[in-house]
Amino acid sequence: MRWLVLAAALLVLIAGGAALYSYNYINDASRFSVQPVEILIQHGDSLPVIANELKQSGVIELAWPFIWLAKYQDKDQEIKAGEYHFEGNVSLIEILEKLVQGSVVTYEVQLREGARLEEYLVLLRNTEKLVNDLSDVTPENILERLQLRTIATHGEGLFYPDTYQYRRGESASSVLRQAFKLMNQELSRAWFSASDEIHVDSKYDLLIVASMIERESHIEADRVRVSGVIHRRLALDMYLQIDPTIIYALGEDFRGRLRSRDLRMDSPYNTYRFKGLPPSPICAASGEAIRAAANPAPGRELFFVSRGDGTSQFSETLSEHNQAVARYILNR
Repeated sequence: MRWLVLAAALLVLIAGGAALYSYNYINDASRFSVQPVEILIQHGDSLPVIANELKQSGVIELAWPFIWLAKYQDKDQEIKAGEYHFEGNVSLIEILEKLVQGSVVTYEVQLREGARLEEYLVLLRNTEKLVNDLSDVTPENILERLQLRTIATHGEGLFYPDTYQYRRGESASSVLRQAFKLMNQELSRAWFSASDEIHVDSKYDLLIVASMIERESHIEADRVRVSGVIHRRLALDMYLQIDPTIIYALGEDFRGRLRSRDLRMDSPYNTYRFKGLPPSPICAASGEAIRAAANPAPGRELFFVSRGDGTSQFSETLSEHNQAVARYILNR
């Protein structure tokens, strides 16, 4: 009987020691000191495959304790696919929680304000770790290819310039879908808070105005004044005479300075020859430019010219404008 008691006590000690060791093994972050490493878990990877990848990458010492822990906690089916970064001291349970929570590595790509859509397409086609599904996508067919609903006939200006996060293996088009959705949100907010001084009939027309403002000025105080000039000219049925619309039409033929013959070109983007708005935005307008388009500065100014330092000189009369041109352009 005495031996049975001793044996039972020994088993309890062994079990307790094993439990304590297991607890420490699972929770002790100092046990695993991981060198910086990324591992990729694919959709459909089994638990043993995942455990072996962790072991091969040096994240864990042995595969079976990780497998046992995942099954014991009933989380073996909850591990998310994606790319994970591990570094420094980390416990086994922390490793499992990271995989279950889907704390994957994210990257960033910036869509520059004032850029054309073709620039976005080139950038995203060549962005590291994005799956390129834009090889045969153009500004003309992008709306159909991505199945984006809009009144526009092509995609220029419809994608909001911002910095977007993505995960390894996501499609390049997914970034554009985010940008399209965000542009609609920004444009709707501006449209419903617009002042009575605007002279356009739709959100799309407002976006066209915003794109011209974007290309004309990067100074916030000047942008609302440029907006005022554009809306007043629209109200008076004047030619808008916006140089960046012609530059947009010229494309790669633009050589850094507009020539007299450029101002005579037969294009609906030539706002020196055709009244009203050009047929589409000419670039990706920032939120600031969109808000300026919706809230033009009051006044009587009908002209503006660049001073050459990023700011603009505004005038109410053609005589004043000609003097400004002579000062800031001809004498430059």
